[in-house]
Amino acid sequence: MNAEVKELWIAALRSGEFEQGRGQLCWRLAEGTVYCCLGVLELLAERQGVIPVFDGSRAYLSPDVKAWAGLTETNPVVNGESLGWLNDQGNGFQEIARRIEKYL
Repeated sequence: MNAEVKELWIAALRSGEFEQGRGQLCWRLAEGTVYCCLGVLELLAERQGVIPVFDGSRAYLSPDVKAWAGLTETNPVVNGESLGWLNDQGNGFQEIARRIEKYL
């Protein structure tokens, strides 16, 4: 994984800026927007100009974001478990950030 993108992603997950959601990259709800851990990376890519618009409707990373981040999978596996699965099973962003830091 690209080291700069990794640090950016970990910092974003730990920042408290994003509320965690499940099932797809992003849900826009009346009370606010919630993100999967992969959705946070997609939003960071949009903010960096890598992708024009992040709509959140997918379940996994787009090919462009995968390439930008230097990942080999659209749903990266850390220590035998995919990040999407970890997110949807209720592992918080702090735990997911720890696993990204250690295993990616």
